[in-house]
Amino acid sequence: MAAIIKPKDDLIAHAGGTGETVTVACKIPMGLELRVFDLVERVEVTSAGQMKTMIGVPRGKSYFIKGPAHETNQPAKVPISGGYALTRGIPADFWDLFCEQNKGSPMLTGENGQEPLLFASSKPSYARDRAKDLKHTRSGMEPLNTKTDPRNPPGRPEITMPAPDPDETNEFFETEAA
Repeated sequence: MAAIIKPKDDLIAHAGGTGETVTVACKIPMGLELRVFDLVERVEVTSAGQMKTMIGVPRGKSYFIKGPAHETNQPAKVPISGGYALTRGIPADFWDLFCEQNKGSPMLTGENGQEPLLFASSKPSYARDRAKDLKHTRSGMEPLNTKTDPRNPPGRPEITMPAPDPDETNEFFETEAA
């Protein structure tokens, strides 16, 4: 059964068994496609002759994890909690393998004292609550705050929308909450 493991590792759900799914929380605005790979030995022809190398070959299906970005003045099409978009139904064994293959990635481990931008839980309510706890985590891809950003000189019209409220939630998740 998938579970959240405590302190720093609590953001990477380790689940086992077939048929189980996790809810993945993502703070990367545009989302991302998760893929896993098998390492296969191949022979490459080089100017010095042939050389054996290992290359990654995609394994099976990939899964798209939705991000929290949405059109201005439009409701989000995915559940959002604490600025994280929540994607349900990712197979737990796929998530475990993805985490194993990407264990050093800053999006999973956090960077420079920040919390991770991607984590999962076996229960949607745990993912939602953890996302609320991490609402102040910055992805580095937030929109400019045109009122206080020094790159927007005085007298120049606002060029982007202000950053969204990290407390943003939507009813979409509440109606489907487990």
